[in-house]
Amino acid sequence: MKKSKPCLPRKLKKAANGLRIYKDTGEVCYDWHFRVRHYPRTKWIVRAERQFKRAWRELKAKDARIKELEAQLQMMKDLKELLPN
Repeated sequence: MKKSKPCLPRKLKKAANGLRIYKDTGEVCYDWHFRVRHYPRTKWIVRAERQFKRAWRELKAKDARIKELEAQLQMMKDLKELLPN
């Protein structure tokens, strides 16, 4: 039995190469300015958009968690300074 490779298919990589995301809305668009030739909306572009959105949501959630933990750490440091030894 043949094992599947952990890498992305070549067509998916090509499709994801031209994708851009708007940070405020999270909308994914295909950036035509950086592409020389026309790339039609195929299943590979749709699949790449889904993966792109998923990765963006995960990174956004991780960034929010990091900011929350940093705020808690700063609050703990402030409390430690206020308490007498």
